[in-house]
Parts: sequence; structure tokens; C-alpha cells
Amino acid sequence: MTINNKYPNLKFYYIFDSSFTKFFKLEGIVLYPFVFISMPKDKVSPKILKHELTHVEQVRREGPLKFYTKYLYYIYKSRQQNGNFLSAFLYNEYEDEAYENETNPLTDDEIRETEWKGSRTNKRNNKKRKFGHYK
Repeated sequence: MTINNKYPNLKFYYIFDSSFTKFFKLEGIVLYPFVFISMPKDKVSPKILKHELTHVEQVRREGPLKFYTKYLYYIYKSRQQNGNFLSAFLYNEYEDEAYENETNPLTDDEIRETEWKGSRTNKRNNKKRKFGHYK
């Protein structure tokens, strides 16, 4: 993750064991200022947490307006080009960066920010992409 954030003071609120993400069958989603994660804090994998923290850093780097505008554009563009709405969530520059970062260890700052209590190792290491981390 890059450290060059235009909006480093944006505060995020982490909601673990989220009914919102469970309803949509997502493992996690960042909707500024919230980060919703389906699992309880002590059960979430570092891989999922790192993925969502990458999106947090992207929002801090570009600002919420630019991040979400571009993300929506990717969805629109993908739908127009191939009719596949879901591919926009799997293959765009933001998701590419987040998937690449999933296997990186969590930093002490990330653990402090999320107040996460789990193990730092990434036990899940499959490379298959799933829409929005669908279960």
C-alpha cells in the first residue's frame, strides 16, 4: 500500500459480524466511513482484512469522491462492454491492488486501526477471485 495519501486523516469505523455484508453474502466492503466485515473480529482472516484495508488506503489516497466515482465508472464500463456486471468488481485497478495485497502481512498500524485480535498469518491462500469476496 502506498503511503502518499491526500486524505490521511479520514477516519473509518470497523463493523465486524456485519448483518449488512451477510445479507449480500459479502465477506467485506468499504463504504466510507464504514468498513463492514461479515465475520466476528476474532474470526476474520488477515487476508480479508488486508483486502479491505487496501480499499481504505485507496480512499485515503484519492478521496472518497474520486474513489467511488471511478469504481462506479468501472462497473458501468464493464456492463456496457461485456454485459457482465460482476466482472467490474473483480477486474479493475482497485481490486487488482487489493487482491495483490491480500498476502502481505498486516502492519502494526493496521492492527491498531482495526483493533483486530487475530493471528497475523494468512492461512487462506487461494488465488481465485470472487465477486466482493462472496462466500
